[in-house]
Amino acid sequence: MVRRWIWALVVLGVIGAVLAGWHRFRGEAVQAQTDRRCFAETNLCIEGAIRQYWERNGGLTVFGYPITAQATETVEEQDLLVQWFERDRLEDHGSQGVMAGRLGARVLELQGRPWETSTKVTSAPDGCQYFELTGHSLCEPFLSYWRTNGGLERFGYPITEPMDEKIENWTGTVQYFERRRMEHHPENQQPYDILLGLLGREVREKQSNQGQDSSPTPSQRIAYTSLQGGSQDVYVCYLNDRLTCSEMKRLTKIDQNDGRPAWSPDGQQIAFESDLDRDWGVYSVPIGGSPLSYLTEAGNNKSTDGNPSWADIPGLGWRVAFQSNRNGNYDIFLVDSDTTQSPEAQPLIINDGIDRHPALSPDGGHIAFASDRAEGNDDLDIYVADLVIGSDGKTVSLSEQMINLTHRDDLRGKCGHPAWSPDSTRILFENETGERQADIWVVNADGTGDPQNLTSSSSSFDGHPDWSPDGQHIVFQSYRAGLGHFDIFIMNADGSNARPVIDIDVDVVDPDWWGPTPTPTPPAETPTTTPAETTSPPAVVEATPTPTP
Repeated sequence: MVRRWIWALVVLGVIGAVLAGWHRFRGEAVQAQTDRRCFAETNLCIEGAIRQYWERNGGLTVFGYPITAQATETVEEQDLLVQWFERDRLEDHGSQGVMAGRLGARVLELQGRPWETSTKVTSAPDGCQYFELTGHSLCEPFLSYWRTNGGLERFGYPITEPMDEKIENWTGTVQYFERRRMEHHPENQQPYDILLGLLGREVREKQSNQGQDSSPTPSQRIAYTSLQGGSQDVYVCYLNDRLTCSEMKRLTKIDQNDGRPAWSPDGQQIAFESDLDRDWGVYSVPIGGSPLSYLTEAGNNKSTDGNPSWADIPGLGWRVAFQSNRNGNYDIFLVDSDTTQSPEAQPLIINDGIDRHPALSPDGGHIAFASDRAEGNDDLDIYVADLVIGSDGKTVSLSEQMINLTHRDDLRGKCGHPAWSPDSTRILFENETGERQADIWVVNADGTGDPQNLTSSSSSFDGHPDWSPDGQHIVFQSYRAGLGHFDIFIMNADGSNARPVIDIDVDVVDPDWWGPTPTPTPPAETPTTTPAETTSPPAVVEATPTPTP
């Protein structure tokens, strides 16, 4: 009997270990499939190694919300994948792991008081620690916080002595470290008496004011296609408050023809068409520039896939619509943008004629496209249909009713490149009536009212329009400057005040505008008295090397 009980316990232990391992594996698999974590407060996401570091080392209470997307920046003569947060900048150093940026040293430099010029000491009082390398001491109450929350790896060396400073409406004792600023708040109960400053926001604001911002804020940006780098690539124009480019960055560098960019709903990825494998296919790329991901596997089906459009479809998630001639003529397909799921393209609009230029609505419930399906029509018209989710919860079809928005005598010609307004109620499109001649029109998505011509040009090609995130402006490509190439213009939503925003010596085309939707201000963290960290620090710290000052 005893022997039976022993064997029973052994079997139960084995089963438990197997189940634990299965659950651990399943958890890791789920995590791998949902690597991106997004925040409605800033409409930005974190992922990969930076997300892992952020979560392991205190998350929101230590780093704050992300205030930029991940992007490649030059940091101390190194090109690194970085992401800015309210209180920090996280840098992916590859095999060395993720490190926090040296923002303590940087903010002092931007204030005109570099740490190297600060008054140094030659020893430390009893109970303190002295750092000969920087010539500064570390005493209570900062010493205990430094030692128990990561020390050198997390904060770096002290680069000033404690000092009194005024930070917004608060005045108190602070001390700067390579990577952080500690603040002593005796008015708070422990462990909230030591808080960390919002150096991510401070450094970015100061760099921007001094014209030194190497990674513009993502509030407004336009993706476009250009030959300015010698090959046809996708670029991003970061807009300032005056709606002019504060910086332009080349996103694709694969020595092939890339174009027709389309932003993901969160603005962190771009889908685009490319002949990378000698057959046109649709790819996606993070705004950091790598890695590329196949969305349509054009190299396997020898088709021409392109003109992507991205949307978050309720009940399905992120999907990319695109045109393809894989069936012999142009039809429209839909594919899951999550390439880890090995997606297959689903036929969405199949017709004996031409269906192209798909545009998914921002609310994910409709699609607009150009088609020659109208009887007796050699032109292209703009159609709209509702998306219908199948009973399996996985497939999508179109509603039986389609609305032809442009089959009118005053719109003869090729209508194309529809673009939805942010509220999914109006549609911009181009109407091409001749060689180098086209206008931009706007029409209600439900077919009511008359379409309106916004550009009314008889001697220019104005086309490929898109809306600003607030619906107040329109971006478009135009030949109107008369310089022998396309430029990108911005005008008011009523067609007035058109002015160039990207004007260089080569063609710039295919503009696609992204910006975050307004979100409510997040509730203040408690307890707090200053814009700084308000909860306990992380218990786990990444052990990564820290450069010396």
